[in-house]
Amino acid sequence: MIHVEETVLSGVGMPGLEGANPSLEIAQELTNKENIEIIKISRDQAEKEGMKIGSVHLRGHPANEIINVSKDFDLIVMGTHGNGGLKHLLIGSVAEKVARHACCPVLLIRERYEGCHERPSS
Repeated sequence: MIHVEETVLSGVGMPGLEGANPSLEIAQELTNKENIEIIKISRDQAEKEGMKIGSVHLRGHPANEIINVSKDFDLIVMGTHGNGGLKHLLIGSVAEKVARHACCPVLLIRERYEGCHERPSS
């Protein structure tokens, strides 16, 4: 498992108050605690199913960090929001960048969106 803590720009703000944003720091700390718990639960479940998985915690730009360590893994499984069009152009896609540049196979799991039709009943 790879968890990348995205680095947030610091030093942004009013002159004399650069980097002073306690609410951002608190939110980031809470998010990191939640992510660590999700990783622990996922690792425990995988081990119960007999899978051996590695675990890496990194800081930086998510796509770049995942690509950099991809040579150490047999498979990367990651979710994607499935954004397209202008939104994709403006914000890019971590999943797409990883899929294009990783050193190992990448399996992307896209969340279902409202435009999907139900499967016909048999």
